[in-house]
Amino acid sequence: MIKDLSVIGHFEQLEFLKKSFKKKFHHSWLIFGNQGIGKKKAIKNFIYWSLAEKNDVKNSGKFNEYLRKAYISSVVEINCEENKADMTMIRKIIEDIQLSNFNGKNFSYLLIDNFESLNINVKNALLKTIEEPPSKLLIFLIVHNIFKVPKTISSRCINLKFDELSKIDFESFLKIQNIEYNSELLNFFYNYSNGNPRLFLQFYESNGIEIIKKIKLIIS
Repeated sequence: MIKDLSVIGHFEQLEFLKKSFKKKFHHSWLIFGNQGIGKKKAIKNFIYWSLAEKNDVKNSGKFNEYLRKAYISSVVEINCEENKADMTMIRKIIEDIQLSNFNGKNFSYLLIDNFESLNINVKNALLKTIEEPPSKLLIFLIVHNIFKVPKTISSRCINLKFDELSKIDFESFLKIQNIEYNSELLNFFYNYSNGNPRLFLQFYESNGIEIIKKIKLIIS
């Protein structure tokens, strides 16, 4: 798969998505779990995989180039840090979706990050699209706090929970990040981050490890 979208952990969730895709794939998915564990990257990885499956280009010499172009033409990604959503944007996207021709070979994908941060008016505007999506449109709502999602929306989606990394997967993450550790440090890193890659990097890169060690020393 695309190198910069390799996923650590979440094997069961990705397998569930892939098996569902090969059958009758539900049109709307609510992807939830704590922030920073790799939900969005896992879904983008799945989308690339589904584009490859649909177009049978797994053995193509131009595999990565083809998939990147297919992703750009097939995926609308909103409410990320680079593309915050507001009511005007949502209305425009819904209008474009309704007017577009979805009879092509590929599915089209609507990927909404930080869904719970949208105001209630935006959520209500999306509800009708979730209830009656155009043909061949797949919707993924990335959520950090499922309790902030209206029941009218969550009940119309398949809810798929993503968990923090296991210690084995967390160790793989440390290796990829070229972070030196031993068994004692591995336990220390894992326990204080709870297996959350983003949380770990935040306190690791801000000298949090040394601060924690000093606090423990003072307490002892």
